[in-house]
Amino acid sequence: MFLDALEEHVGPEIMEDTMGLWETIEKTAKAQGKAEGKAEGRLEGARETLLTLLGRRLGEISAATEKAVERMDLAELDAALERFVNGSTLDEVVG
Repeated sequence: MFLDALEEHVGPEIMEDTMGLWETIEKTAKAQGKAEGKAEGRLEGARETLLTLLGRRLGEISAATEKAVERMDLAELDAALERFVNGSTLDEVVG
């Protein structure tokens, strides 16, 4: 109903352009949301992996260590996981 009234007011060409723009915006927003979701999933997965591996190697993980891992971005987590392979102490891995 609203769209019909709008089309009568602005004309079919402008309405078609407007609808095309809305479709583009919607597709872009969906793609951006999907990409952000994937990035967040990778970040959370890397955090969980590091904490699990530290726990298995070193025993119980302190709240301070958990917070330090939670503050890391993906690049820092990747570097910490790499250090985990070669490091044996918590300081060597989490730094």
